[in-house]
Amino acid sequence: MRDKINLNVEPSFQESYDSSGIASFKYKTLTTKKVKYLFYVKKYFILISDCDEIGKINNFAIDLAISGKLDQARILFNSILDEKKDIATVLNNLAVVNELDKNYSFACKNYKEAIKIDGQNKIILENFITFIESGKNNVKR
Repeated sequence: MRDKINLNVEPSFQESYDSSGIASFKYKTLTTKKVKYLFYVKKYFILISDCDEIGKINNFAIDLAISGKLDQARILFNSILDEKKDIATVLNNLAVVNELDKNYSFACKNYKEAIKIDGQNKIILENFITFIESGKNNVKR
């Protein structure tokens, strides 16, 4: 059974936490002229079992990211990758943080690395596809 807990971090984000191992959020983009457009894009963080230090750090970093502390989350995800570079779930989570923070070139790089390691992971693939479809992979920052 998947229990969801809704979190309200800031008005521009809507998050939910799935106790089976996925934290997700939706963010909206508004354009200002005479008409305002509102749309949601769903992204997923991937939790790791808390039985080891990597899992604890990863999951804490997800909590930080969901609460809007993207720089702190990025530091923790990078600290995990400094120790072990081939964890696709952590690369996915770092990509989501970079995408949220509009570091699109790093997000693209992180997604591609995660897919090289685990190209069958549907969550990583879905995050990457929505990233590509948004056109953010062509934005330079």
